[in-house]
Amino acid sequence: MQALPSVEGDAYPTISKFEQKPMMLFIKGCNIGKKVTQAEITPSPRQYTFMGPPKEGMFRCRGCAQCRFVFTGANFVNPTTNREYKIRGHYSCDTSFAVYMLVCPCNLVYVGETTQKVRDRFSQHRFTVNTRNSVLPVSNHCIEKEHTLEDLKFRVIQQVSIVY
Repeated sequence: MQALPSVEGDAYPTISKFEQKPMMLFIKGCNIGKKVTQAEITPSPRQYTFMGPPKEGMFRCRGCAQCRFVFTGANFVNPTTNREYKIRGHYSCDTSFAVYMLVCPCNLVYVGETTQKVRDRFSQHRFTVNTRNSVLPVSNHCIEKEHTLEDLKFRVIQQVSIVY
């Protein structure tokens, strides 16, 4: 075994002496174990049912009381601009973190955003109409135009990504 020559004086001529001996650091090299195994577990790709990937659009969950008020379909028309938009994603009454649209019979729309399930938020809108709360815009409009609870319909337009 051969001793390494001192590099202190050659590399750092302005430093007269180290007070402590320099420490050496070694990094473990790459081995086959690092190449074969992963440190993190990646989620497996989503397995679809025998029917294939889910279709895009708004659908009923078929399990809640609000399903009968859902506008289903893969696209929607904005009544003020008459422009048609495609719904990108598979949404139902169970969708959370969503932008939703309420439609009344006089072709006015209310666009809202919620972090809770859309069916719960729509249930709250129906409650404010039923209790005739004139402070909130949706219930105030229904009171003024004499709309019933059966007149309001809703659909999810888009799901918002969750930010932590």
